[in-house]
Amino acid sequence: MGLEYLHNRQGLNRSESVKLMFGTAAAVFDAGIAAWAEKRFYDSTRPLQMIQCLYADQMETTFVTPPFAGYVSGHSTFSGAASEFLRLFFGADSFEGPSCSLRKEGSSIYEPRLVKGQAGWIAGLTDIPNKGLRTKGYSPAKDLVMCWSNYTEAALQAGISRIMGGIHTHSDNVDGMIIGREVGRLAFKEVSKLWTPPQPEWQEGVP
Repeated sequence: MGLEYLHNRQGLNRSESVKLMFGTAAAVFDAGIAAWAEKRFYDSTRPLQMIQCLYADQMETTFVTPPFAGYVSGHSTFSGAASEFLRLFFGADSFEGPSCSLRKEGSSIYEPRLVKGQAGWIAGLTDIPNKGLRTKGYSPAKDLVMCWSNYTEAALQAGISRIMGGIHTHSDNVDGMIIGREVGRLAFKEVSKLWTPPQPEWQEGVP
């Protein structure tokens, strides 16, 4: 969902659109600072390192993970901050973007559907749908429609996606979301001051 979509959906004028884009960017920027402060302090492991310790001396060639600390999840922090800012900006948590998104069968970047003749095809692996937890095959196993009713719900799903992808642990996501929401609230409070001119103090006897 782009901010230009919100601009058109809400019928914002130029001034309102600038406030929306500036404020959301500020919230996400500050969320990055907060997340990386936590990463540098805790320097925590990721699921990949846990798997490597559990399966020492065994081949693991398909797991992709970023080369920096997991706690807290940047995606969760960014999503929490943006969703909270948008909720406060519009005065409601109702999701104002396209409410549903289609993911076609086998369209995963990491577990794509590949058939004989295509680069990367592996018989019995890339050409069969997975059947759930701890099964092999491409994903999604069938067309998947994801829907959101509010900003909070969309942010939560963004954070959970990092757990499902094996990139973060549960605590990375939960605490990142908490920090992000707090950053979003603080960002809204601060940037609101920029478009609300301070009122002159009234003094008795002064016209």
